[in-house]
Parts: sequence; structure tokens; C-alpha cells
Amino acid sequence: MSADRISSRQPSQSSRQPSQRPPSGPTTRYYRDRDIEVTGRWFRASGRQYEIAQLSNLTQALGTVHPGVTVGLVIAVADAALAALIAGFASPSLGVVIGLSTISIPVIVAMVCANRWPPRHELWAEYRGSMIQLYASRDEREYGQVTRALNRAVETAHTYDLDS
Repeated sequence: MSADRISSRQPSQSSRQPSQRPPSGPTTRYYRDRDIEVTGRWFRASGRQYEIAQLSNLTQALGTVHPGVTVGLVIAVADAALAALIAGFASPSLGVVIGLSTISIPVIVAMVCANRWPPRHELWAEYRGSMIQLYASRDEREYGQVTRALNRAVETAHTYDLDS
């Protein structure tokens, strides 16, 4: 998505916080979709709004995996150990048959859970002295678009601050 120009609305004097600079002229919109918007001045997501000039130290993180993945893999390992034990005391072919049949089900469950509920991609930043989570999504494509837009906005804002 290419950046486009939008005009800004002048907030009333009573609603403006003391730390905010009054907007002047048009600003660049880097991304907009549903409840997410990235402009040259603001990042808005999930009803929260952050001033771009005060964001720094953007960090990406990957959330935890679904519990079904962990449980499925733990059960598969336990089943493999049990199958090896059976193969040691009984016939090796019986251990292989039991092992394959008992390991396959938890592995399939783990794979389904991993595909159905992938880990959340999280975007963190330092804002007014505190590290906060700005945005999170399981949709890798949307997360990438938002992250790239926010990186461009922050880089542009910091470049402008260095020039002035």
C-alpha cells in the first residue's frame, strides 16, 4: 500500500493535551484498515492512540504457541518412550506398530492446533518512558503491513526531528 496525503482536523483547544503540538498542514497516511491507522503523527489501534514522535525502540515479538501444540508434542514424546519400552520387552515389530499408531494422533493434534491458532505477532515500543504493546495479530500479512507502515512513520518523524 502506498502512502497518501490526508488533511488533518484541528482539535479544539480544550481537548488538546499540553504535550501535543498543534497539527499544521497535511499529514501522510501510511496504513489504514478497520480499526488500525498509521499516519505521520499518530498510530491508532484498538481504540488507543499514540503520538508517532514519542515512539522509539520498536520491537517485534512472537507470542506463545497454543497449549494444544505443547500438550500434543509432550504426549507424542511420552508415547514414543512407551513404544520403545514395549519394543524392548516384546517384539520390535509390535513396538513399531504401537508407536506409530499412538504417536500419530497427538502429532496430528499438535499440527492442527499450530495451523489453526498460530502464535500472535506482537509489536512493542517505548512510549513516554514505558515499554508497551502497541499491536498484536495472528494474521502475519496484516501484521507485516502495519509494522512496515509504523517503521516508515517513526523513521520519517525521527529524521524530521534531526533536521529541525
